[in-house]
Amino acid sequence: MEFQQVFFNQQGPQEMMFSPNYMYNTMLMEIASNFEGIIELMTEITKGKKQQVTQLENEWANFLLSNNINILEFGNEESFLEMYFKEPVKE
Repeated sequence: MEFQQVFFNQQGPQEMMFSPNYMYNTMLMEIASNFEGIIELMTEITKGKKQQVTQLENEWANFLLSNNINILEFGNEESFLEMYFKEPVKE
């Protein structure tokens, strides 16, 4: 069985691109793959130590803030994904 079928609920890559949760889950996966760096980033931002951010850091922070996600509450990326990953919805 292919990774996409297991991970994306038996849907292939083409069907996933049209799922309403695709972009949301893609950003979650990106954040999870950079988890430690984003924890550090958000810690610096909340403490007022970070004055400038890159465009990518800005996208990560805006995504977390706009979705009311406090990444600092999680000890690892697995628990973060378990909490916020949305099951793919087939239209």
